[in-house]
Amino acid sequence: MAITNMQFGQSAINVVLNEGQLPAKLATDTNGNTVLVGADGNIPLSGSYLGYDTANPPSDLDWLSLRSPNEWADLVLTSPYSPGHILHPSICDIRDTFGGYRYWMVYTPYPNSDSSFENPCIAASNDLVEWDYPATNPIVPAPGGSYYNSDTDIYFDEAGQRLVVLFREITGTTGRLKITVSTDGVNWSTPVSIFEITGVATSAATDISSPSIWYNDDAHEWEIIGLNPKDNGSAWPVVKITSADLLSGWDTSATWTVLTATPPSGRKWWNFQFRRLVSGAVIGLAQDNIGTVGASGNLYALYSADGATFGYKLLDTQATKAWYRHSFSIMHDPYTGQYSLYTIGSKLEEARLFVQVMRFDAKEFASDRVGSTGAIMASASLGSIQGILHADTFIRANDATGLGTSTSGHTYTQTGTAPTVIGISSNQAYPVNTAGNNQAYRNLGVTDCIAKMTITEKTSGEAWLLLRFVDNSNKIRVGCTSASQLTFQVVTAGSFTVNVQLGITPVVGDEIMVSVQGNEYIIYLNGKRISKKTSNQGLTSTNFGLALSGTAIKVKNLAFVSVA
Repeated sequence: MAITNMQFGQSAINVVLNEGQLPAKLATDTNGNTVLVGADGNIPLSGSYLGYDTANPPSDLDWLSLRSPNEWADLVLTSPYSPGHILHPSICDIRDTFGGYRYWMVYTPYPNSDSSFENPCIAASNDLVEWDYPATNPIVPAPGGSYYNSDTDIYFDEAGQRLVVLFREITGTTGRLKITVSTDGVNWSTPVSIFEITGVATSAATDISSPSIWYNDDAHEWEIIGLNPKDNGSAWPVVKITSADLLSGWDTSATWTVLTATPPSGRKWWNFQFRRLVSGAVIGLAQDNIGTVGASGNLYALYSADGATFGYKLLDTQATKAWYRHSFSIMHDPYTGQYSLYTIGSKLEEARLFVQVMRFDAKEFASDRVGSTGAIMASASLGSIQGILHADTFIRANDATGLGTSTSGHTYTQTGTAPTVIGISSNQAYPVNTAGNNQAYRNLGVTDCIAKMTITEKTSGEAWLLLRFVDNSNKIRVGCTSASQLTFQVVTAGSFTVNVQLGITPVVGDEIMVSVQGNEYIIYLNGKRISKKTSNQGLTSTNFGLALSGTAIKVKNLAFVSVA
């Protein structure tokens, strides 16, 4: 099936197909839909893209090194109702075939925000692109009246050779978690209630929303982890219930385990998907919000080595893609050995699901950092090299009064006087006055260039590339605070006229790069394009530099390179 007139984005997602030859990319078809296709423009119709290994990735897989490319393709699924607004996706990878398919998904329609249609439906695929519907959907009918179903999760019980679908039925202020099973994907059992829910949306709620289910081979028991959403004035803890038998004997709320999964300050978790690895670690994706029931929010990677205490990392913000319930499957490329994450998201305001491929980029990013920047710094030490406007490794004696002469032989202008300056400590640039706004720049003599810097310490403070700097009250800068995402800011007459977070949080060792040409600012992290912004401020300014503040923030390898 060929797609004509493909428009491939500059930073298309690359995924190796099972033949090990063709990269798959996001592209736009003639109807304006974004789809995942091979490099030859063909949608793969059979086989798996990759050697998936959802259950047993390597023990050293760094879950918190996930990086979002901020690119999505629509995923179109059929609904038994109209219109086909789809929510609550959950995917499982059989790793072989079951009922003729490798990938199975459960989801709930939500047309016109009407919960009475929120009933579990099944889809199946062999390539994550073309989806079939082996069962008659929905596989669970509506409970009737104003009652509704929601929060589906699917799991393949390998020992029992059956698909398990877990969902949440709400009947007013009460409800229950229910399970239906199938040995062929076509015929589904009558749902069995396994947990009673009381006091929905009250401070005494025993609710478990957004549940995930699996079998723990070590403990020889079934486990469900989910959120206990209470009234807006109470905490929403993450809880776990267990049972030796799938369809009976589950813990009650009086005996459930409360896990340690603290959300970001001022926010609350809302939707999860968790999966347990054979190592005993539990990985997951989580969506939060400010404490509003049913609201979309940011997306995070969560990890727990023991299944009890979780850490998290921000992946995407509501500003880039308002996340709701989501699901994932780990992908392994046997030809390169690389792992990545196929992620399905949903959004309340959209009529379709969307997919994204995230990379585990810790090692890849580290190798990228040794490339062109190293060559720039080596050339800078030789003196005036064509194309290098300014470069500095900061490899010289400690200095609390200023930066001295750069590796390329240039001097800086500091906007303040000592101690409100940028100095040198342990061959890195640092803010001498930890409470001040420390800025150093140089007149490059050009208005367009490529700017780079590498973050070497990021515990407490801010680090910015100064771009088209006019004065302290009129400047453009790209960088971040210790806890924030990569950010684009325009300061005009002393106030922020633009202050946009870009949905990804730099860490120590990351290189921030900006291509400045005309009124366009193309922003990269470790060579990966993150965003393009425009501003007409300071178009004639030729001053570029560095701004640092805080108690523990340092950078190295500052470079400005000609684009001519």
